[in-house]
Formats: sequence, C-alpha cells, structure tokens
Amino acid sequence: MVLCVGSDCAADERSAHRKLREALCRQEVPVVDAPCLGVCHGPVAVVEPVGSSPVVVRRVRRGRARRAIVELGRSGRLGPDATELSVDGKRGRRAIRRARRATG
Repeated sequence: MVLCVGSDCAADERSAHRKLREALCRQEVPVVDAPCLGVCHGPVAVVEPVGSSPVVVRRVRRGRARRAIVELGRSGRLGPDATELSVDGKRGRRAIRRARRATG
C-alpha cells in the first residue's frame, strides 16, 4: 500500500492521515510513503487488490472508509466503501505512476 505524504494529504488532514497510518500499522499492512500523488483530496492511498489493477482511493477520512482500506490491505478485496472513493481517469493513472516510482 502506498500512502501519500504530500502537504495536502498529510499536513492539512493530520488527524485523518495519522489515524489511517495507525490502523494500517495495527493490522501489519506494509505502507510505503510517497511524495505528492497529484490527487490532493487526502488522505490518499494507492492499493492493489488481488488479481486487479491498482486503485487510487481519496478522502479516507471517516472510520468506514478507513476500515475498508485496512481490509483491502489485509485481504486484497476491494469493498463498496473504497470503490465509491476511488479516483479514475487521467488523475488516477498519474497517481498510480507516481506510486510505482516511489516503490521502486
């Protein structure tokens, strides 16, 4: 899982960003920090469901969305709560490219 640490995602939404990171760490989901992913509606995470292409999820601020992301990191299945927050199109593809650069 790639977590954006750009200024709009991490600084402006410190509480939500911190809670998401803590929830992922509690469940032992590996997290890679990435510079700005260009979505800027944070916190933003890029996750790769099992057997599917990567998904960019934005505005992971509420508990329900946070739980969906943690479950996705653990099981590899994308639930409806994460699907409705996903970013498509050009911005989504650009964020995925940036996340892949951050992971090497």
